[in-house]
Parts: sequence; structure tokens; C-alpha cells
Amino acid sequence: MVEAESDDIEVISHSCHSWVVAGEPPKTEVIATDEFVSWWNALPEKEHDAVRDAVELLEQFGINLPFPHSSAIEGTKFRELRRKSGKHQLRSIYILDRFRQAVLLLGGDKLGIKKEVFYSKIIDRAERIWKQYLQEQKGTP
Repeated sequence: MVEAESDDIEVISHSCHSWVVAGEPPKTEVIATDEFVSWWNALPEKEHDAVRDAVELLEQFGINLPFPHSSAIEGTKFRELRRKSGKHQLRSIYILDRFRQAVLLLGGDKLGIKKEVFYSKIIDRAERIWKQYLQEQKGTP
């Protein structure tokens, strides 16, 4: 495995990364797409750390991570990690794959964007990324 830019993730394919956190074994394996990692790496340190903390909670609690940390996105198969950092309303969109791994698809900041506009755009992108992920996973045992 080749290490990515952050100490918290490892590259496991050209577009998928494994989230690695020191300590006890995770309840849920969390992996991240290139799109998520690019967004996350571009965040300022405070927001970067807030998202990392949310992902660590997902890893620890899995699908049982309660609101307000995680919630289903109405009308979709996706879920979101919810994190505030100052004025920022950070959202990390994820879904469970066939192996019950939490796949972080992409992230965004709702600050200053109408709810309907934010979710319409991010869900469209999440659908495309999810389809690509599934295509790349074909043939994986």
C-alpha cells in the first residue's frame, strides 16, 4: 500500500482509500474515494480535524452512530456525517457497500447555501461517484 498525503488514510486503489486510526480495531471499516480525500485534504486545519473526528466516530459506532452526528438523507440511499466547525456546516456523504464498509463519497460545506440547492448538487455528484465505485469494485471477490 502507498501512503496518501495524510497520515490518516492509505491508498488501496487508484480511487479508494482506507481510513486508518490508531487504537482498537474499528467496528466499521471506513474507506474514502479520491473525491472525498481531495476535499478533506483541502480543508483548513480546524475543519480538517472536525471531519476526521466525525469519521472516527463512524468507524467506532458504524451504522449505529446517532443523530446529530449522522443521519439519512431523505429520499436517497445515502447518509451524511454532520459536523460543525465555527460557522461551517460540514457534511460528509457516505453509503455502506456490499461488504458493510462505510464508503465516504464526497464532502461539502452547507454554509450560505440553501438546503435544497446543496443537497440537489451533492446527491447528484454522490450518485455518479457511487456508480463509479461500484464499477471499479466489479470483479473484487
